[in-house]
Amino acid sequence: MKIAIWRHVLLVSTLLSVGLFTVLFTGGEHHARAKQDKIVFTNVVGTCEHCEVTPDKVMKKLLGVQNTYMTTEGHLIVWYDDEATRPEWLAQSLKSSGYKPKGVLK
Repeated sequence: MKIAIWRHVLLVSTLLSVGLFTVLFTGGEHHARAKQDKIVFTNVVGTCEHCEVTPDKVMKKLLGVQNTYMTTEGHLIVWYDDEATRPEWLAQSLKSSGYKPKGVLK
């Protein structure tokens, strides 16, 4: 019986410690996540035959880009933070890296 009580005391004190730690080190504020948007570059074609950097790797290096996916049809899907970057900037970065999408879907 005493062991069960000590287990409960240990559990409650652990939970209180975690709660106190969270309030002290985060200021008790709720951290909002930036809005995530998606843009699709259709039929992304490279201008060089021996490009070592793929379009999705180009995008992953950019500030604000959270994830990318290159489809088998040649479409590049980019998820990005709309507070850190803009679709026009993403398109320009893709073009300046030697890739020319035939279209853009938002």
